[in-house]
Amino acid sequence: MVTGIYKLAGSLDSSLKKNTAFIKRLRMSLNAENQTALLKDIAGLSLEKYIPEIVGAASEGLQKCKTISDILAAVEVFPPKNDLISLL
Repeated sequence: MVTGIYKLAGSLDSSLKKNTAFIKRLRMSLNAENQTALLKDIAGLSLEKYIPEIVGAASEGLQKCKTISDILAAVEVFPPKNDLISLL
């Protein structure tokens, strides 16, 4: 399944444990080193139940971006608004 700029897995995982780990990773380590893992999680997780938590975590993660490579990774992780909304 392809939606916007993301290639989504056929069946999305909605487990609390994996979604919580994604939100924690988004909050604490939104950087170039974790970009691939975050993109993989976005493609494989069912995130619609966790929108408020994801928005808060994304805001905190973006505030922690200090280097150019971290900012560029954040730009890759957060697609244009229309692509993100179509994921939900």
